[in-house]
Amino acid sequence: MKKELEKCRNEQNIVLVFANQNDTESFFCGWIAEYSDKYVLIDRVTPKGRYDGYVVVKTEDIYRIEKNSMYEEKITLLSNMNNIKRNYEKIPKTSSDLLSDLSNFAQQNRHLVSVELCNSDKDDIQGMIKSVSEDTVEVMCIDSCGRTDGESIIAREQISSFSCDDDYCATLLKLHQQRAALETR
Repeated sequence: MKKELEKCRNEQNIVLVFANQNDTESFFCGWIAEYSDKYVLIDRVTPKGRYDGYVVVKTEDIYRIEKNSMYEEKITLLSNMNNIKRNYEKIPKTSSDLLSDLSNFAQQNRHLVSVELCNSDKDDIQGMIKSVSEDTVEVMCIDSCGRTDGESIIAREQISSFSCDDDYCATLLKLHQQRAALETR
């Protein structure tokens, strides 16, 4: 699969990446921004051809890549109409670890993140990155209504996917910021 990931990254075309064997209809849509033995970073696009943040998934979880289908052609056309281009260059490479790079990017830019654990197919944790270490990621948790809800220290090896700056996270961040603004009044 590494050869295919490299080919997709170099071709710079929108692809579908399937990484959930329990739901074979779900996929990530976007450009392969980068890959390693451990992770793949996808610069995502919505079904309407709009920017949808970034996601890191475990390389070992990827079992299918779809490219050159009518669906990708449609998304490419819509993204061109919306003037959406690859955005990966915005994420500084500060390490050889894509999860650390995306975590640091989210922390520095105060983006909200969503974390799936243990292939649960759920947004198990969402919030703001507090710290990143070799073994853990610490998150100030934010509930689905935008309220601060404690902290979680996550074992990195249990992270199945890690999203940043997507539509869901951006909406939740706006709720959180609005609540904080109302509380300071």
